[in-house]
Amino acid sequence: MTNAPNEATIMSLGIYKQIGKNIRARRKELGLTQEELGEAINKHQHVISRTEHGHTGITIYTLCVYALALRTSVNDLVLKDPEVKS
Repeated sequence: MTNAPNEATIMSLGIYKQIGKNIRARRKELGLTQEELGEAINKHQHVISRTEHGHTGITIYTLCVYALALRTSVNDLVLKDPEVKS
């Protein structure tokens, strides 16, 4: 049995940066500001900014909250490459 990766390992893989890029891309698609998204999910604009830049971790619960507010799926926030236009 292998050990689960710690937070530093996960952050070094760029997972949070990818999620942040996806959140930002979807927010912009919807024409929302960070402030407007923050109001929708009860988070300060500073938290939205840190999340979008991958400077902070994100729980599964919070990821679900973002997905609902952004009218998208958790899969799209985690797996989608915002550089590729569909």
